[in-house]
Amino acid sequence: LNVQSLTHVMYAFVKISQTGEAQLIDTWADTDIRWTDQGDSWNDPAGYVYGCFNQLFKLKKQNRYLKTSLSFGGWTLSQNFSTIAATDAGRKKFVASAINVMLQYGFDGIDIDWEFPGVDTGMGNFVSPSDGVNFTLLLQEFRSQFAAIPGNGKWLLSFAASAGQDKYSKLELSKLSGLVDFINLMAYDYSGSWTSTTGHQSNLYPYANSQIDTNSVINAYIAAGVDPSKIVLGYPSYGRGWIGVSTNKSGLGQPYTGLSAGSWEKGMYDYKAIIDTLIPAGGYQVIWDATAQQSYLWSAAKQEMVAFDDALTVYTKAQYVNQKGLGGLMTWDAGGDTDNSRSDNLLNVARVALNGFDNSRNNLYYPNSKFTNINNMPDDASAGPVPEPAKPAIVLPTPAPTPVPT
Repeated sequence: LNVQSLTHVMYAFVKISQTGEAQLIDTWADTDIRWTDQGDSWNDPAGYVYGCFNQLFKLKKQNRYLKTSLSFGGWTLSQNFSTIAATDAGRKKFVASAINVMLQYGFDGIDIDWEFPGVDTGMGNFVSPSDGVNFTLLLQEFRSQFAAIPGNGKWLLSFAASAGQDKYSKLELSKLSGLVDFINLMAYDYSGSWTSTTGHQSNLYPYANSQIDTNSVINAYIAAGVDPSKIVLGYPSYGRGWIGVSTNKSGLGQPYTGLSAGSWEKGMYDYKAIIDTLIPAGGYQVIWDATAQQSYLWSAAKQEMVAFDDALTVYTKAQYVNQKGLGGLMTWDAGGDTDNSRSDNLLNVARVALNGFDNSRNNLYYPNSKFTNINNMPDDASAGPVPEPAKPAIVLPTPAPTPVPT
């Protein structure tokens, strides 16, 4: 992880069982695997936890500004939110279970990624017209139980929010804004295999025939009562690609015959694959769309268009965040980025371009954890902020003309 450019890590995902309990879905990765090259040993004292949870806790000890949250749900694991959140008993049981996992494994908070309250996504989720109200009640229960945790820790609460009006309109946004520390706006996936033409997948502003743009979404959230400083603007560390694309308008907004080969599934490239493989192969050009304030990749010879965020796009979004008074940037996901030392690493660009840095102190005090490598730290969360890490020494992209957001 590029910890010099990160303040918060959302660990995704944890499942809600049918009985309303927090359920790890990959214990080998979460708690069991030992990385001897990262300091794990087969000769450690009894009672240690390993896996990614141990590695994250070690990073927290080394970087006291780094906060971690457990993310519940996601696109494939949101089936049981609706039924669990529908009753007071269900909410209390789930929240207590989630907090127990948070405290056992040394996390700083809970992130709820219910996709999506009141919306049938076709993923077999239970859905109710009362989901929006119950979502508010669920987060209120988290706040109540957070307040009962002993010690000086500040426990973080956040949720992942859709950019789709059909989804965010189901939420009590003004009430939610008062309950959470921040809202991660998933401002991506605007175009893809489900759209009849190519298009930007994360454009700041509208362009010809576009159906959605991030600026309009953020204005809608603010108009609904959300504190702008709690909106964290998401950008993708992946691209969506199409082939057999008409050569009109350099491939943007055009019909296509299929999906790009992709990195890990058809139509989906990691950002690092675009930068380190596609572009060096030749025949591609990066085009800046000044109207949408968005880059994309185009090859007339291969009739391929790839919608993605490059360094210039992320730099532009960082400037937008600064001007709009938003809470920062986030990405899905860190694994798609280039090497941590590079100037085209998107997290580095965001870190250098954004105003401010959350250097509040994380929590290391978990006296009731059953793991001896988690429960042995002092309660110093109230000691105040810690020094900011040095900014990465990178060269920022040349700024493109950027309109003042309205």
